Amino acid sequence: KKGDYKPDKKTRISDVYWTTEQWIYDLTFPYMYEANKIAGWNLDIKAAESMQITRYKKGGFYKFHKDGNCDHLSAYDNPGNPFMHGHVRKLSMSIILNDNFEGGAFEFASYGKEECSITPIEAKAGDIIFFCSGMEHRVAPVTKGIRYSLVNWFVGPPVR
Repeated sequence: KKGDYKPDKKTRISDVYWTTEQWIYDLTFPYMYEANKIAGWNLDIKAAESMQITRYKKGGFYKFHKDGNCDHLSAYDNPGNPFMHGHVRKLSMSIILNDNFEGGAFEFASYGKEECSITPIEAKAGDIIFFCSGMEHRVAPVTKGIRYSLVNWFVGPPVR
């Protein structure tokens, strides 16, 4: 189903679709729990948002951005949805669904000594990337083919 995604061609060029298929949550939650433990984050995760299926055609990209913050100011105010209300994005997930494209690298930005370092993630179809939602990241422009990914955000109470 299509969501309320409103494109801004200066920030992002992609097609976005949403799903809440339970079998996908059942498949991804164990990996999230394992990544949360092994990475040492041990974040209190209570639920997950609707999942985003993204298609980046040739020329598609998503500029550097953060998915969320763990602070109280970022908490969802949605009393009608007990899974989301009062929670914040803590962990983000991106599953690379295919690898028959060029460009489109998933990249992190990190800062030190007044310099920005860009770290591309070498990922192939089926690889799952977990990271703290406050980390800056992007999808570099696709230069050939079509890139597909499944993205989700895991939420919980704000960090104290």
